[in-house]
Amino acid sequence: MEAPQTNRHTLWLGGSFLIAALAIGFVSKYIFHLSVVRLMPVEDYGVFALIESIIMIVALITASAFPWVVAREIAGAGRKPLKAGLAGNVSISLIIFIVLIVTILVRRFELDLTEQIVIASVGAILFFTSVSNVLQGALIGNFRFGLLALVRSSNPLIQAIVSIALAITGFGLAGVTIGYVAGSGVAVLIGMTACWRLILSGGSWFDQNVFLGAIPLLIGALGIQLIFQVDQIGVALFSTEYMSAQYRAARLLAGIPFFATLALVGVLYPYVASLKDKSKDFTIVVSKFLLHVFFISLPYFLLLGVVPDFILGIVLPDNYIGAQEALTILAPAASVLCLGLVLSAALQASGRPVIVAVAISTGLVFQMILVRVLVPSIGLSGAAVGTLTGASVSLISIVVFGRISLGLGTDYSSWLLLKAAFLGLALGVAMIVASTIEPLPSVIVIALSTMVYYGMLIKFNIVDRRTLLFWRASRVV
Repeated sequence: MEAPQTNRHTLWLGGSFLIAALAIGFVSKYIFHLSVVRLMPVEDYGVFALIESIIMIVALITASAFPWVVAREIAGAGRKPLKAGLAGNVSISLIIFIVLIVTILVRRFELDLTEQIVIASVGAILFFTSVSNVLQGALIGNFRFGLLALVRSSNPLIQAIVSIALAITGFGLAGVTIGYVAGSGVAVLIGMTACWRLILSGGSWFDQNVFLGAIPLLIGALGIQLIFQVDQIGVALFSTEYMSAQYRAARLLAGIPFFATLALVGVLYPYVASLKDKSKDFTIVVSKFLLHVFFISLPYFLLLGVVPDFILGIVLPDNYIGAQEALTILAPAASVLCLGLVLSAALQASGRPVIVAVAISTGLVFQMILVRVLVPSIGLSGAAVGTLTGASVSLISIVVFGRISLGLGTDYSSWLLLKAAFLGLALGVAMIVASTIEPLPSVIVIALSTMVYYGMLIKFNIVDRRTLLFWRASRVV
């Protein structure tokens, strides 16, 4: 291992790359679905929806364990576990693909040419996705966030371009799945180009530490994703389709900061892994990152929680106004979930994934029980209360176990936190007042109030401008 070098990218600049990649992916997916739904027969689009769901499930599984083990080992220990990570992830996708093939052939042995192309494409997609996720873990461990953003954005962008082009030329379902192969293949090509030295530099294809370390990481990562999904499933099962649509709208709005935080966590993770043996630095970095995420996202959560009818009236049709019932509760729930996401990543990066797995599993159990009991009786509010409770139980458990294990705390003074609370309260009052006037002036007032809020955060040194601009990370070349 060569000596660490100073990376010119700050943590927050790296985070901005990943958020930009998230935005490109979202826009590409939106254009893709908007186009193919018009270019494909309804029946073919229904089949594709099932294929995409399978791909997304496998992508979530293969992104939740081995990539983070690889990132932690490279950033924290300077080891080269990339081969073992690739072996583990490819094995998972291969097992799932074999089960899928057997299931299809049991139901129908003879397949036409289009079906054969689609199945072969799905196999290639699962393989490329599993490889790409591990390569992304290696890029995270090396603090190469620009290349990581390129990998993450190229996949949906290429996929949209190729799929739409093939659908236009009449290739239908087969063309759309081939477009997915092209996108995932390009992502792998970029990742392999960036990581080929790590692949060739040694390491075993079977590393017991990597394989065993992936299990609790998988439980914790999937658990926090499930907390974000269980409430919607509960509403769909125990209420009407109308209520499910209302709740879906509320979740879409409340979930935006969650996915942004998920992108930022990819930047925090390797930095914390490199500091895991320096408890003082660990506490400073994690506490600052945690509170920066909270204070920077607070205006959005206040907007959703304090004046939900106002924001719903601006971004959604009038028939979704019923979502405000859930949105008022989902706003603080999403905020708590974002904080739990940051602390989970910090503990996992420091080599304590079992704490996270236990804490998240505990919160998930509380959430499932409450959703089952409350949704039939009080509707959307019950699902939101279940999510808030599950997220809170998980966060409290992580904080308690984290303090015991690592002495987690904060270097922020009580006076500084009091000033931050006052600013948040003032902003909330301004939003309430603004929501009572005409839409255009109210938007201007809220925007100006938010700008003043951010300015005062920097003025009072609650959000440290030097930290935002100059936090630097070491990476292994």
